[in-house]
Amino acid sequence: MEQSEARRDLTLEFWMEISKLLPPSPVILDLGSHGMEEAQILLPMLAGHARWHGFEANPECCHNIRRTVLPRLDRRATVVLNETAVSHSIGTATLYRSKKIDGQSWTPSSSIRRPQRATEYHPWMTFDEGISVPTTTLDYYCQSNDIGPVDLLKMDIQGAEIDAIRGGGRTLLQTFYVLTEVCDGEEYAGQASLKELLAEMPGNWILVERFINDALLKNSNTPSLK
Repeated sequence: MEQSEARRDLTLEFWMEISKLLPPSPVILDLGSHGMEEAQILLPMLAGHARWHGFEANPECCHNIRRTVLPRLDRRATVVLNETAVSHSIGTATLYRSKKIDGQSWTPSSSIRRPQRATEYHPWMTFDEGISVPTTTLDYYCQSNDIGPVDLLKMDIQGAEIDAIRGGGRTLLQTFYVLTEVCDGEEYAGQASLKELLAEMPGNWILVERFINDALLKNSNTPSLK
């Protein structure tokens, strides 16, 4: 993939390119699984049997994943759904759940970081007072589950990406690619820019491509997957 001035979105073409970067049976950590949309797109493109570790703290999303998604994905990969948020420490946090101002469901923007300017940027959206959810760290999870090198780490956790990085130093050192959501404004309190995220990540990371709302990074300290 080459960088271009016109930023792309994460289209089907992008996921086809990602599938070619990964080994046939990759290890993938999915932070902010929501409805496991990425797993449903990417797993059928892989030649082997992947290991997919999802993390989602919103109970509504987890219920839907277990009811409608996991039965289909289990045939293609070993898929684990962790009903927890990934942060800088093990414990609990408040999950601020997003919804539409007319009361309709809107779960993708929920975060363990307090909304800052999110409703200013998206006036059709609001948040509740939050619920308590468990938190873990990348390093603790990977060590506890004997997870070695990670082929792809996806982070879409609404401003909490910096927290995941701070709790995942050892994991990031043996991660090949990171796909992270990035934002040019502080939609959530303390939300880090791409530059700030890169400054916190151990090792030497190269920007492969900047997308509309995301960035693909490669760890130059790891050998090529191909």
